[in-house]
Amino acid sequence: HNLVGIDKIFFLFWYNDDLSKKIISKIKYKGEKRYVTYMGKLISEHIKSEYAGADFDCICFTPRSKKNMTRIGFDQSEYLSKAASFYLDLPVVCCIGRKGKNEEQKRLSGSARRKNDKNKFQLNKELLLDDNGKVPKVVLLIDDVVTTGSTVQQCAYLLKKAGVRKVYVGVVEKTPSKKTITGRYVRK
Repeated sequence: HNLVGIDKIFFLFWYNDDLSKKIISKIKYKGEKRYVTYMGKLISEHIKSEYAGADFDCICFTPRSKKNMTRIGFDQSEYLSKAASFYLDLPVVCCIGRKGKNEEQKRLSGSARRKNDKNKFQLNKELLLDDNGKVPKVVLLIDDVVTTGSTVQQCAYLLKKAGVRKVYVGVVEKTPSKKTITGRYVRK
């Protein structure tokens, strides 16, 4: 991956077909807990098998906009984080919030998404601190979909600025880059 500030990114599925888009729709807009729980379990199993040595201190998540929270009533990334935390036995730390108004990402181009994400998030360092008052060293950042990566990059930047040493990102689905589409998909 070419995402600055992110040590590793992993995903379960490519976000490129009707089935994968239906799964995200059920998680993101309908809050179907069985899908959220199952995807959280798959994320945790993937982490255990691929990144056993990462030694995470906690899980953080990319926050949903206040407008969508009001309209839809839940945060899908928070749900995914809680499901993964159950299987990984890690605390979920709700320390990243949104500020101001921004356009919804799904209808924006890649460059417009990056511009829209600039200065959109804020981090409450006090909430990030562990019981001993220390900043966690390794954080697992959860989101549902990575398209351009601008959202997770901004959140990772804030975490590292607060003193986190490594940020790993786990998502359900990732949009393949043009370089990846070669007739057969290969994970990078």
